[in-house]
Amino acid sequence: MTTSLSSSPPLNPTTPSNRLCGRMTACGWEYLGLTVILLVVAMVGQINLIFLMVGIFLAPVLLNRWIARRAISALSLQREHPLAVRAGEEFDVELTARSRGRRFGWNFTAQDHLLNLQNPNNPPTLLQCFFPGFRRTAEQRATIRLRLDRRGAYRFGPFQISTETPFGLYHSERNIEADSDALWVFPRPGRFSSQWRLRRSIQSESGGAQRIGPGLEFFGVREWRMGDSQRTVHWRASAKHRQWIVRQFAEPRKQAMTILLDMYLPMSSHNLSLFSPESSSEHSRLSTVPLPTSADATSATASRTEGTTETSYAKDRYRLERGVALVTTLLLEQYRHGGGLFRLEITGQQSPTWTKTPWPTSYEMEPLTTSSLRQAMQRLAVAQPHTTDTLETVWQRIAGETRSAFSQQSEYFVISLRDRPNTFTEKGTSLQWLCLRSSECDTLFKWSPTD
Repeated sequence: MTTSLSSSPPLNPTTPSNRLCGRMTACGWEYLGLTVILLVVAMVGQINLIFLMVGIFLAPVLLNRWIARRAISALSLQREHPLAVRAGEEFDVELTARSRGRRFGWNFTAQDHLLNLQNPNNPPTLLQCFFPGFRRTAEQRATIRLRLDRRGAYRFGPFQISTETPFGLYHSERNIEADSDALWVFPRPGRFSSQWRLRRSIQSESGGAQRIGPGLEFFGVREWRMGDSQRTVHWRASAKHRQWIVRQFAEPRKQAMTILLDMYLPMSSHNLSLFSPESSSEHSRLSTVPLPTSADATSATASRTEGTTETSYAKDRYRLERGVALVTTLLLEQYRHGGGLFRLEITGQQSPTWTKTPWPTSYEMEPLTTSSLRQAMQRLAVAQPHTTDTLETVWQRIAGETRSAFSQQSEYFVISLRDRPNTFTEKGTSLQWLCLRSSECDTLFKWSPTD
């Protein structure tokens, strides 16, 4: 079985669902033209043998149409795909074709559509798969391997199956509507450097708790008991008391982490349309926009200025993508180290139109579980730059809420393209402001949109 991926328009997007339609192929029209010529010769010469040949020539066309329509009407397709993948990660989409009540079927082509829900006006990406027919079973499977480099929400469907067998004279096709869950493409994570880990460990120790080992806090000392590990022996205390003394650890209190991701990107309406996701394909990678060129010498200076501005906006868009990846990595590492409490705020984010239930306008502190992590990844997957400055409004809402139960253990992260203004004051023990344009951010966090 062969598979292919293309971005061409669908064969016939106006075909109603589950309705058979067809047309003559190019070879079919040539074949009919030859038949018409023979018919004219037979009528002019009154040659009965040629009339008989015309009838024989028309039989394959009618037979091709009957077989193609019958084969398409007896087919059904089913799709299986993961509900969530990471950007840049390969995954498989499995198509299962079934023939109702037949042990033999003709060759056909299945075409699936992959639509970006954030940009429904863009033409969908088309996935084509060729099925060679049913030889011994009434079911066949084909696997399409995909890789989406752009985060977001996607949806498959509808199917379109077509065939020209057995003679290639008539093309028959049918659209099949199939319910499909949304495919979430989560942001691609990066990795923090050793400087970042040292910076967080220093700030966590300044909160008062002495951390010994991964995820454990020093609680006290006690006498040695059967089963205690030698690694926990407190050698200085043991020598002083002349008996084995071990260190006792306790699970740390749940830490609270508040993350504010600022997606503000000031730009003109021209540049907004240029760098919006609508202007790029689903499989394109984020990169800088080349400088525009102009053959007119009088506009060379203006073209260079415009090109420099557009390149600057493209770099800022890349930095925002890195900021989304930074938040993704921060949540994943916190989840691996036991979770705790977290809160994620993204400026300018609105509830998607395709969701059944609207998203809340603000979020509360909640435990970092598998379910809450998945919801946070979904929000990060569809986060888009905006031109309305709401950073200070969101921060004032966060700062105005009281969190006395864990205020002393809270960590606050603000990720933005801008430097920290003087109006922002710390709440709790620490406020870490990460400017995506600074060289410090490049040192603390390593990320690439591709391998």
